Amino acid sequence: ANIDNVDILNNNASVGGAFYCWNGSLHIKNSTLSDNQAVGSNAAGGVIYTINTDLLIDTSIITMNKSAGIGGAIALNGGNTNIIQSEIKENTAINNGGGLFINTLNNDVSFININGTKITENRSLENGGGVYYNLSSPLNLSNNTEINNNFGSDIYLNNKAHLIHLKDQFNTAERIGIAVNK
Repeated sequence: ANIDNVDILNNNASVGGAFYCWNGSLHIKNSTLSDNQAVGSNAAGGVIYTINTDLLIDTSIITMNKSAGIGGAIALNGGNTNIIQSEIKENTAINNGGGLFINTLNNDVSFININGTKITENRSLENGGGVYYNLSSPLNLSNNTEINNNFGSDIYLNNKAHLIHLKDQFNTAERIGIAVNK
């Protein structure tokens, strides 16, 4: 699916408040995704939930979304993701991943690239206020991606996550709080 220059507002579902994508592709560009919710006991992905999906988010704002479970804004399970020149801010998850919950299915090899994006002021009552990362493949942050001021650690690396690649990050180590579970 291709979404361009659209406002996605005030939706709710148990999984993926606005989008649930399985074994496909979802491209979102120049859009605002706000005030969506994942509700119920198995809630995941306040606005987006994916399984083995290629996800592109480009020049978009994802804000004020909520999940009663994981992934206040986005819950990813396998597949490749590129987030470019976007903002993910003020999202909330009751469990892990206030901004992004990134997980693997069946030890898939996925790539996650976050380029020139701000992930700020998200909340998780457990781990990963900004990003909860549970992949063995690297999390690639480039072009001054900013991840800060998130409640519940900026980035939480679970025991499978080994690497974060930082490219063109100025003073990144001073700005990102990383929690590691081994």
